[in-house]
Amino acid sequence: MSVTELADCVGITIANMSILKTGKAKAIKLSTLAEFCSVPDCQPGDIWNIEKEETDMKKISALLLLMTIFLNTLSGCGSFSHDQIISNAIEIDTSFGKEISKTDSHGGFHNDGCEYTLIQFPDDSILDEIKKNEHWHSLPMSVQSAALIYGIPEADIAPYLTNEQGEPMIPEVKNGYYYFRDRHSESDDCYDDSNVLERYSFNFTFAVYDTDTNLLHYLKFDT
Repeated sequence: MSVTELADCVGITIANMSILKTGKAKAIKLSTLAEFCSVPDCQPGDIWNIEKEETDMKKISALLLLMTIFLNTLSGCGSFSHDQIISNAIEIDTSFGKEISKTDSHGGFHNDGCEYTLIQFPDDSILDEIKKNEHWHSLPMSVQSAALIYGIPEADIAPYLTNEQGEPMIPEVKNGYYYFRDRHSESDDCYDDSNVLERYSFNFTFAVYDTDTNLLHYLKFDT
């Protein structure tokens, strides 16, 4: 089982999995540990005692990977900064931007919730990186992405992501680029949003870069 497959099964991002795997996490939540153990259907103590007669290679592979992650976690120090996590999540370097605001409601056993972060850049130099990345697309958004962010007024469908005033979290952006990544376990292509509205739950990352204001809107949504 690869790190990517394990991350999908557990329901965490590749960036957070990388933090654990490289030993840069300071701690691990009990809820996350429980999700890890649910993949090979084991208990935490099983990670330290793999029986020789075990014949399920997939289970052994998962246990070995988990043991490596936990050993690295115990011995590691420090963690990724928030801008590094966002950079990994949307595949561009956001480190020279300034975080203007952030709200995050993630929590609970499954760590469900929504994060919205607004980043201001001093100029449009990030555009070169965005244009070179095939996973960033020029506006307007696809029908599915637009429905998630802004709803479909003519069909009386409200946006899925709103602030406390019931307004879309991301204001209307006329000129710019957007990024979508589906982290759901049922996704066959994480960059394809064509089936995202057909599910009962969501796990996706979304970002919009406004070329008129040099603002980056970042969303992480999990239900």
